[in-house]
Amino acid sequence: MKNKINLVLFLFGVLPFQSAFTQQGFSEPYDFGAQAAVFTNCILQGDTVAITGAILPQGSNQWSAMLARIDTNGLLIDLHYYPDTMGDQFSQLPNYGIIQTSDKGYLMCGSLVYASDGAVLKTDSVGNLEFYKVFAGEKSFKCKSGIEIENGYLVIGSHQRSNYFLDVVLLKLDKDGNKLWERNIGDWDLDEGGGGIFALDSNLFVVIGENGIGNASNLNNTFIRSKAWFVDSLGNVLDEWESEKNVESGILGLKILPDKSWLYCSRTYEVLSPDEWGGVTKLVRRDSNMNLMWERLMPHATTINNLLYDITPTADGNWVAIGHWIPYYEPFNPDTIAWMGGVIHKFSSDGDSIWTVLDSVFWDQEYGSYNRLGGVVALPSGSVIAVGSVMEMGTVFKSWAWMVKADKDGCIDTLCITTHIPVENLSEKGGSVRVYPNPGDQEVQFAFESLIGEEVTVSVVNTLGRTVFKAQLDRTAGYIDWNTTNVATGVYVFTARSQDGRVIEHGQVIVQH
Repeated sequence: MKNKINLVLFLFGVLPFQSAFTQQGFSEPYDFGAQAAVFTNCILQGDTVAITGAILPQGSNQWSAMLARIDTNGLLIDLHYYPDTMGDQFSQLPNYGIIQTSDKGYLMCGSLVYASDGAVLKTDSVGNLEFYKVFAGEKSFKCKSGIEIENGYLVIGSHQRSNYFLDVVLLKLDKDGNKLWERNIGDWDLDEGGGGIFALDSNLFVVIGENGIGNASNLNNTFIRSKAWFVDSLGNVLDEWESEKNVESGILGLKILPDKSWLYCSRTYEVLSPDEWGGVTKLVRRDSNMNLMWERLMPHATTINNLLYDITPTADGNWVAIGHWIPYYEPFNPDTIAWMGGVIHKFSSDGDSIWTVLDSVFWDQEYGSYNRLGGVVALPSGSVIAVGSVMEMGTVFKSWAWMVKADKDGCIDTLCITTHIPVENLSEKGGSVRVYPNPGDQEVQFAFESLIGEEVTVSVVNTLGRTVFKAQLDRTAGYIDWNTTNVATGVYVFTARSQDGRVIEHGQVIVQH
């Protein structure tokens, strides 16, 4: 079936801590009064979202593990952070694991930067720390995620072996976090990484991830593929499955459906140049025998940076995937890499696109911003909440924890652009810029009556983030004309900036032929 995007929403310059909680959706950055903070993953408990991440408290030079609980309107319930007792820096990447345990507590996974050791934390139901266990691998051990079993926990991660290749590591922990055994999973002469572990029954588990060669001297000899290992309760590998080379780059966000089919995120790979790899994210569904049922490529730039991390079912029988995209990119043209957007993509059980939201919180004209989403939950109302992090760029460099809520139609805040919802006519708004006609057919004019004599630049981007028009204001005329005959019907975003880079105004322009 045809894969079509019905909605792409860009939000530029959203202010921190805006009061949007009475609206259907919101896009909210948090720092909790700290120097920096990041969210990486979340789970839903009724009206509460429990979130794992890391925080750099004010006055400290040590990143600590973090557990935050926030209600579904974005209001903080409580916040806890757990510094390593040896002074090391705690680290988590997007979609690192958090689970609620049978005693209503939380189990979280991560790694320590200086020691290159894995870390597993367990709290009680109100966030009091019960154990903080550190595990050393041969080199660079990272704990990724875990599950609870009857007499303890199974935790997966990866470490570097003595031959410098990566292997998946499976740990068995007791209820107090003590290691009972450890198993290396993977081939000695290939790189392997683990993305998650799932119970198929009481004595059969599947570890998902990827394997390949990532350090070949010749880029053309480098490859990657999706990989799954089926193991018993003692960590013995009973069976394996792998995809073709470079067709898939690993399994993320796996959901095993009632018919035993698999739905997950992955990515294709290709060589863009002798020095550069590229990739396109995609959604994949396979039957219980791992035969391909369908796959859907995402419409964004081909770069190494694009990833989808997590999938969740929605209340209306569809699905949502989240991650981050660079929407438009040309190799060796730095002007096309201005920002990375957090993405929420809703799709049907057949993989057909319903809507896509691509959101950025902060914005810098020269440096853009980096926005990542690593975990998602769905509410009974049909809304979805995703968490991640934002790197504010430009004159200020700071990491913010980030939560986004979109309703069932993909609306965030008061902005929702679809083919069925009219957009406000900006020519009727007050402000420094008058856009007319809007919608426009052959031509759109940006008028700056109050700014005659000033240097003003107007740029217009399409829904893939590509600049389709850029011009400087004629100081004497006070307006800029945009010939729209050669652009497609759709919604565009304009930004008007002063000579010093200050945003004078921005908004939407509709072209309708």
